[in-house]
Amino acid sequence: MDARLLRQHLELEESHWWFVGRRSIVLSALERGLEYKKGLNILDAGCGGGATLASLNRYGCAQGMELSGEAVDYARQRGRKVARGSIERAPFASEGFDLALALDVIEHVPDDLAALGELYRVLRPGGSVLVTVPAFETLWSAHDVANGHYRRYTLAGLRERVEMSGFEVVNATYFNALLFPPILAVRRIKSLLRSSEKG
Repeated sequence: MDARLLRQHLELEESHWWFVGRRSIVLSALERGLEYKKGLNILDAGCGGGATLASLNRYGCAQGMELSGEAVDYARQRGRKVARGSIERAPFASEGFDLALALDVIEHVPDDLAALGELYRVLRPGGSVLVTVPAFETLWSAHDVANGHYRRYTLAGLRERVEMSGFEVVNATYFNALLFPPILAVRRIKSLLRSSEKG
C-alpha cells in the first residue's frame, strides 16, 4: 500500500462507514462467540492504527501487531499497545494468545497459509481466530491493486485455507451480502467503460 493511501486509512479508520461497520460486525460476532469471557490475551494482527484495539480491551488485554512503521507510530501516539512485525513471522512466543484477529490482512501477503499458520502458532490450545477478507475475484478492481491485495476469496476457498492451517471452522459467512449487487454492477460498468474507451 502506498504511503498516501496508508495515511488516508489511518485518518479514516475511526469514523469511515466501512471501518465502523466492520468493527461493529466483528465485535458483535465476538460477543456471541466468546460468551462474555474476560481476561483474554488478544492479538489484532495487522491492526493498522489500532482503532479496534480499544474495543477489544473489554475482553482482556489487546495487543496489536502491524508491519508499517508509520501505522505503529500512529497507534502508539493514540495510546495503543502495538508491536512491529509481519503476520508471516509474528514476533511473539508460541501459545501466548487466547484470541487472534486478522481483519482484512491475509489477502495482503503472498503466502496466506504462512500467515494463518503463524496465527495458529501464537494461539493457546483451544484458542480462537477471527478472519475477514475481501470476497469474490469477480469484484477485483483497481482498489485491490492500490491496496496491495494478492487475492480475493470465496467462502469455500477461505475455509479450506483456514482448515489447512490447523483450525476447525466453527462459523463462516459473508457479512456484506447486501452490498454485493451494487458493487458488482459498478465494477462491471467501469470495466465496460474502460473497454469502450480502448476500442
